[in-house]
Amino acid sequence: MSLKSDEVVLLWGQQKSKMMQNIQDLYELHEFSDCNLIVGGKKLECHKLVLSSCSPFLKDIIENHVSEVCDITLDDISFEVACSMVRYIYLGEFYKR
Repeated sequence: MSLKSDEVVLLWGQQKSKMMQNIQDLYELHEFSDCNLIVGGKKLECHKLVLSSCSPFLKDIIENHVSEVCDITLDDISFEVACSMVRYIYLGEFYKR
């Protein structure tokens, strides 16, 4: 890449790994939640940005919500499956028990 004398380029070498750590922290600490998955009467606190970036299905639902905090009810899965799905979205890990 050639730069003009008045251009500056700033590169954050660890940006991707830091972002992944931040997403993991959001998952573990439940900070700044703005979305709830309601499954079997139980609530999973999530983040619209994370869910919508990983699931076109959830993105469509989130885009059509008008409130600041959205509640998404999932009727066709168990709470255990929902927990596994959310863990996979945030951490990229799935464990079958």
